[in-house]
Amino acid sequence: MSVKMAAHVEKVEGLTVRSLFQWEPGESDILSHLILALKGPHRARAWRHWALQFARHHEGHLPSGAWQVLSAPSSKKTKGRDHADSWGEGLADLHGLRFEGKLFGRPGGSHRFLNRDRRMKEHGLVKLTESPVNRHRAWIMADDILTTGATAQAVYRALQRPKHFEIWCLARRTHISCAASGSMLRLGELKGFQI
Repeated sequence: MSVKMAAHVEKVEGLTVRSLFQWEPGESDILSHLILALKGPHRARAWRHWALQFARHHEGHLPSGAWQVLSAPSSKKTKGRDHADSWGEGLADLHGLRFEGKLFGRPGGSHRFLNRDRRMKEHGLVKLTESPVNRHRAWIMADDILTTGATAQAVYRALQRPKHFEIWCLARRTHISCAASGSMLRLGELKGFQI
């Protein structure tokens, strides 16, 4: 199956989602390899390249104004940079927007074995910047892959349901789970795919 870049805009759980690809794991093997390669360390330059492609394909259709970009919450225990940060910074830089960083789930031992989406919903989210949450601001949540929209909904609620909120992602995943895709990603890890 071929992979085609395009400006995709849709509503997921009532929120506007803009993506560059529609990803069907197991069907779009080229895209599966790309996503695997982008997950590696030191990929900021590659993420910036894809942010530029996103900007080119969505040119003329993006909202105007003083939007602020934050990256999707991380499930990692270390609060260091990850691929969502690189994607968010690339998007913010290309559009002349302010990059706010990310949100993190509040720590809690009794919920640590829940999946990421349930942790985010049950604990709420904490914004780790000096500025207080202002629901009148316009927000863009940058995420590499959007599947169900549960994390985006948690961020939306943590920001007190701002009037203007969008999700900008590299790919909108059309299926929640696919054994063929998981096998391909594991195979890619073994072969050490690089960009």
